Amino acid sequence: MIVFKLDEKDAYKDVIKNLARNKVLYKMAEEKGLTLTMEEALEASLREKDMVQKDEKALENMNNYINALGLTEDQYWTEYHVIETQQYLSIEKLKESIANEAIEQGILPKVKTHTKETSEQYKDYLNERIKEIEDNIVIEFKDEQYKERFKERVMQFFNCIIQGDVMKKRISISGLLVILALLGYLVFGFMGNNDRNASPEQVISNYFESRNSKDITKAEQYLIKGNQNKINWNIENQEYIKIIDIEDAENSAFKKGYLENGGGKYLKPAEAKCFLVEYEVQYKNQKVEPLESGKHRAYYVLIKENANSPWKIADWGL
Repeated sequence: MIVFKLDEKDAYKDVIKNLARNKVLYKMAEEKGLTLTMEEALEASLREKDMVQKDEKALENMNNYINALGLTEDQYWTEYHVIETQQYLSIEKLKESIANEAIEQGILPKVKTHTKETSEQYKDYLNERIKEIEDNIVIEFKDEQYKERFKERVMQFFNCIIQGDVMKKRISISGLLVILALLGYLVFGFMGNNDRNASPEQVISNYFESRNSKDITKAEQYLIKGNQNKINWNIENQEYIKIIDIEDAENSAFKKGYLENGGGKYLKPAEAKCFLVEYEVQYKNQKVEPLESGKHRAYYVLIKENANSPWKIADWGL
């Protein structure tokens, strides 16, 4: 889940900035031969569709979004979203290429498993490189009349978001398609910086830290779609929750069960890892909690949907 505040005065320039950045990054990926084929993007889009359909609330929201676009479900997942996915994953491959070049030059350390320190080091380096690219982008409108029409439609769309009725109002479909396409770039830009280089162990640590700080929005970022509704987010009753230890559990029956008989059987992740996590939790009122206060152990399975995806928590239990 991504939460960001929009200011009416900043909406227009932010859309333009993110659109220009992603256009340039995609062009660079194209020149390096790193772009995904449309067939690969279609497969990724359909995998995401399968995940959304397993979550009733997510499916309802997605259907509202598709209806607002004026598209059929099939058109969205096999055409519209495929283009977004192809561009997004191509840019992620470019970032990976930039990191690999830095490793070869001795700028970044070569690591098998990221620690919090190396993850931050990679993230900071990529952000600096992308900032350098952004600083060299010059944006020009050849047609001033088009510039004003474009700005008007951006502001119209963002006003609907601020008023909370973007799904209720049908903006002229041509304008809506253009602006939603740009918003797709904007959202992907935020997602690209959400711990994409974090190791699976670090994702688990970040997840527990977010729960301990009672930041549900951040905690949900570390879960695959559909898992948010499986958790009792009664955080006001929580005194604290903290990790004691994380052990490798690659050969556990829990991981095998997930991949062969659980969600992994349908998601078919590119990679999967399992860990045994020991943690401690303390509640204010024990009577309203299914789990007792104290120390507990649970298996956590993390997956990467594809080679360019971040690690996310897919399942947990004993």
